Amino acid sequence: MRWTHRNFLGDARTLTLNLAAQTGLLARRGPGTPPPRLFRFSALFRQPYLFSRRMELLLSPFLEYQRDPLLEDSDEPLQINTREFGLNTTLFYEIYPFRTVTLQHAFSRALQLTQQRRDTTSTRDLFDKSILSLTATFGRTNNYFNPRRGYLIRPFAELGGGLIGSEIEYYRLGAELTGYLPLTRRSVLAGRLLFGRLEPLGRSREALAGRLGRTDSLRYENRFDPILFYAGGSSDVRGWGLQQLGPKVTRLQISDGDTTIYYEPIGGNRKLLLNLELRFGLPGLGSDWQGAAFLDGGQLGQDRLVLRTTAFRWAAGLGVRYQTPAGFIRLDLAYKLNPSYEDLRDPADVYRYRQGLTDRPPEVHWQRRLRLHLSIGQTF
Repeated sequence: MRWTHRNFLGDARTLTLNLAAQTGLLARRGPGTPPPRLFRFSALFRQPYLFSRRMELLLSPFLEYQRDPLLEDSDEPLQINTREFGLNTTLFYEIYPFRTVTLQHAFSRALQLTQQRRDTTSTRDLFDKSILSLTATFGRTNNYFNPRRGYLIRPFAELGGGLIGSEIEYYRLGAELTGYLPLTRRSVLAGRLLFGRLEPLGRSREALAGRLGRTDSLRYENRFDPILFYAGGSSDVRGWGLQQLGPKVTRLQISDGDTTIYYEPIGGNRKLLLNLELRFGLPGLGSDWQGAAFLDGGQLGQDRLVLRTTAFRWAAGLGVRYQTPAGFIRLDLAYKLNPSYEDLRDPADVYRYRQGLTDRPPEVHWQRRLRLHLSIGQTF
């Protein structure tokens, strides 16, 4: 739900109020991560022409309640395990149309509530987050919504802690490079390379290394869950579900008498992503229709990456797109070329076998090599 005042206090200032509720109540639970729940209220104040016609200021206070699937459920209603409120401050500078530099500071007060076991009370972790980030877009293409020729470079840098004060300390660096090469009047070859590095700092590094005791280590691991790199999904490495590429563990969850066993992604502090996609017109259909053949690969690492093709997880597939006023509607069918052990096996079977509850090895399901993705917008 959204409401906007387009001339708040005059001089083209705008004020937007947003209310979002993702209950997850009707979502189907499959072998992947259970659906998240999110309740968020935010306001966005936009001040254009700050010192320059190319710069604007954005202020956005927010309040959020969330059920994060990467954390244990709590005793709260709907298993809400994260509460957070804060203020995002953004300076946006337009060098040229669609080529920008963005500086953002996000300050928030976060509370994590987790229940480690059914017979224990929930644990509480209350901490401040103060994150400074810098992103930019450089390059040139013939069309920034549906490019056919050119390149774009999007570097990013993020810092938590240090002089800006935060109870979670780290830095994260990386860049995304995309390129577009027309082959014929209706076909184009598109490619993307993305790499990123995350390093914990100070007390966070000591805790994650286990130097501050088991309790602190677990607390900081939970804090870093949303900061780590993940891979898999309709706009990442197709063939895998959201965040399901890479190392993962089986997890047993009991909630309201319902037992679910699923794969929990571990994530990584290094990421390398490769995409190659041939986009072409579909014979007999208009210019709003587009076909695609693609090859995706990705790797998550702990402290290092291995620059060998065999170290990547690869998927190939075909897709079709239809352009609407709101963007492309995209349907992709991907096939995992080198899935991991867990990728082809049901998480419940893997869990029972590893816990010694059965002597029968988990059965391979070939259909788990296939993944259908339905999404909006181009992949990159």
